[in-house]
Amino acid sequence: MDVYYPDGYFDDDDDLEIGRWSHSEFAPVDWAAHLIRADMIDREHVLRGFGIDEGAVSRRYDESVSGTLWPRIEVPHGDATLTVLYRNDSDDFGTDFYCTPTASASPIRIGSAEGRCTLPALSWGELENVMASGGSEAERAARPLLFLPACWDVPHGKPEEPDEPGEPHVLDRALRAVGAAGDVEGLVEALAGWGGPGQWYQDGGVLVCDSEWSPRNPQLPYALSEGELRAVSEALAYRPGGG
Repeated sequence: MDVYYPDGYFDDDDDLEIGRWSHSEFAPVDWAAHLIRADMIDREHVLRGFGIDEGAVSRRYDESVSGTLWPRIEVPHGDATLTVLYRNDSDDFGTDFYCTPTASASPIRIGSAEGRCTLPALSWGELENVMASGGSEAERAARPLLFLPACWDVPHGKPEEPDEPGEPHVLDRALRAVGAAGDVEGLVEALAGWGGPGQWYQDGGVLVCDSEWSPRNPQLPYALSEGELRAVSEALAYRPGGG
């Protein structure tokens, strides 16, 4: 089968299977494994937050890193498609984030979560746009967690210091929606502190980042091309309802 590798070429590998997964069908153990494989925070925070057995998470994690299965999760967003790919190469392991700006365009890798590798891939404002896109209620509720490993500028308000009066932190809502039943507040605090330095700014109508690791930093030698930067920025700026 044809496999799209992160460095931008196609190869034929009959041993690999690119499997489509739906995040609306994820169980709590799947979400815990998703956060752990991105190497964002200490796994103990994740286990306590979800309140599930370490053995169950370890088994699911092992399944998600199978060398012959590369799960792919796709999220339509306007004319674009965002893709999360579990890259299970034994020599080059990671979770990759792609933006395909239009149906006729090629996928553009906008970041890779392997600790702090090539990130951030998108801003919190862009993630809010994606959260508002179509799909089932379960899918929309879970999107902050799906793309969280790609985003660094997460709001830092704690659940007891809400974003708005009477409302819990957006990650608190997301975690409870997917079935987290442990120390959710502690997990929210850990996740909101995830990431490194990096500011987003407009450059000629294109949203770019000054992080020294982000492909969306035009000053880096491995940055996306000028055309790719613009295409990704325009795709992620789409807000359902015209906002």
